[in-house]
Amino acid sequence: MSDDEVLQRYHDHLKARKYSLCYYNYISVYLKYCQEHNIDYLNINASMLTDFFNNNKYSSNSVNLHIKSGKHFGRFLGIPDEKNEWTKIKYVRTPKRKPEYISLETLEELCKHLSEKLALAFLFLYNTGIRREEFLTLKRQNIELNQSPCSIKVMGKGSRERFIFFSEKYSPKLREKVIEYFKSEGEKTNGNAFNISLSQLLYACRKLNKYSKGIHIHLHTLRHSFAKNMIRKNLPITYLMALLGHSNISTTQMYACATDELIKAYF
Repeated sequence: MSDDEVLQRYHDHLKARKYSLCYYNYISVYLKYCQEHNIDYLNINASMLTDFFNNNKYSSNSVNLHIKSGKHFGRFLGIPDEKNEWTKIKYVRTPKRKPEYISLETLEELCKHLSEKLALAFLFLYNTGIRREEFLTLKRQNIELNQSPCSIKVMGKGSRERFIFFSEKYSPKLREKVIEYFKSEGEKTNGNAFNISLSQLLYACRKLNKYSKGIHIHLHTLRHSFAKNMIRKNLPITYLMALLGHSNISTTQMYACATDELIKAYF
């Protein structure tokens, strides 16, 4: 069985059991790396995994998600934990940092360094607050562009369905750009609405960080920025909680904390 066939079976396995496709996305990146370096993913050792992480320079959170995905994928393949090299890796301690934010104007300027498709994806992420995994599994049939505001049905954590929105009021021309792109390129089978993979998104982040002048751009930065923008526009915290798909309002409240910038605006 080819690697692509195994990956498809894993995708179907996760989907049938209502598991997060985050595992699938991370394993896709890992299997692609194995193919490029002529590595048999069924016969790996600690040195190979060390090289994998060193070559990609992942954040602590991404390293931990790769480890978690590798453990789960091994169990899917029927590999005992004691023989699965991924289970021997310790999770990385992740330092708690204050969320970083970026303005729409800054993002638009940075996106000039990306292809049109990737730039559109980043603007879509910024203006909807959608999670990375939700974006990667989003289908065009769940995006209603003929409404105002445009509505998007997503399946969030714990298979909880919710609607998110974006409006011409806050994201000028985004709707037209999405419509134009959808007309120019059809949705690929087993792909997502924008035909963009996790590896492409991570590549785009690395590229933007070369020009971001001190702001560390990662995909969650866009979600943080969306939330902070909604707080600045006086959206009630309970509404924001629903938009972000949080199950606990304490998670949402971190976006409502006072910042030096917000305090300064009163003087």
